[in-house]
Amino acid sequence: MVKKLNIKISDWTTSIITGSNLLSTLHRQSILINCDGFILLTDETVYKLYANTVKKSLSKLHKKIIQIIIPAGETSKTFQ
Repeated sequence: MVKKLNIKISDWTTSIITGSNLLSTLHRQSILINCDGFILLTDETVYKLYANTVKKSLSKLHKKIIQIIIPAGETSKTFQ
């Protein structure tokens, strides 16, 4: 089951989707089809495990994918 969370900040809106077996089927999610592009925000550990699957699926939509990879660990879990 796919769940969608809408986030609105001032005049900017985005959505977050969660669900099982989602990574390889992202290109089939109707919420993503009309997007201008994607931001792949992850840490180094998760990137190594799942980035290729995510990028392969999203690339089928022919949209720009911006990747932001942060160091793994507790020190990266802050806004400072």
